[in-house]
Amino acid sequence: MARVILNPALQMLSGDVAGFVYRRQADGSMVVARRSLPNPNREWSEAQLEQMDKFKEASARYRNLIENEELYEAYQSVLAGRGATARMRAMVIGDILQAPRIRAIDLSGYEGAAGNVIRILAEDNVGVARIALRIVDLTEDVEVENAEITMNGQMGSTVEWLYTAAQAVPEGHEAQVVVKVFDLAGNEMEDNALMTS
Repeated sequence: MARVILNPALQMLSGDVAGFVYRRQADGSMVVARRSLPNPNREWSEAQLEQMDKFKEASARYRNLIENEELYEAYQSVLAGRGATARMRAMVIGDILQAPRIRAIDLSGYEGAAGNVIRILAEDNVGVARIALRIVDLTEDVEVENAEITMNGQMGSTVEWLYTAAQAVPEGHEAQVVVKVFDLAGNEMEDNALMTS
């Protein structure tokens, strides 16, 4: 990798020049690399073609996401905490391509009574935006209660939510706690855990 120190006569260099590609990094440094030539005989595997399609879709979604002022500001606040080398486009496309995860639905403090605590641990590569919870009485096939928490500027890549149940599940009934986690890109993941009171 070559290193370029620009002087007043040459303030900026970017793109393809004489078979070399020049890229300015977020920290102001310049990276120079030989331009690779496409191989016209290359055959792409199914997995590679699928990944290219996902990336094209993510690139299209990126444009729509950053046009939303509220989402743009949320991504901007996450980006500000990542240092000078972080790039908005790379971060948002990474968020689009990777759904959030539910690390734990801990029912050790929940026995179906009002006041019991359900612990949820969720994570995302950029930030958990929202967590929704439903408690369903499987014996009667009815929803007991639902709740949601929105991060509103307190977004973190790992979030713990301690939810205190407001309604009781009748004794002897089987209940299911259903949790959905959402990221800024609109991806979601759902998981559940069973409890018998």
